[in-house]
Amino acid sequence: MVRGQAMARKTTLYLGDEETALLKQASEQEAVSQGAIVTRALRNYFRRRSRKKARSVGAGRSGRGDLSEQAENLVEGLPSGRRAG
Repeated sequence: MVRGQAMARKTTLYLGDEETALLKQASEQEAVSQGAIVTRALRNYFRRRSRKKARSVGAGRSGRGDLSEQAENLVEGLPSGRRAG
């Protein structure tokens, strides 16, 4: 069982010799299972990945609350070279 989860599923990973040795070494040094290290690494990866996506949300805020309703009118005001399509 993995901490914080009711049920863990077995997964097979194919690692190169270097990754296998590093995983074994870390497992021995930290006195935890190799599975625990892989689980922690995956959680950290997905946490960082989701934060990166979240940082870009709202990056191009126009400050207009009616942007989606007025999109066609706003596009009509752009020079023809800047219009999509």
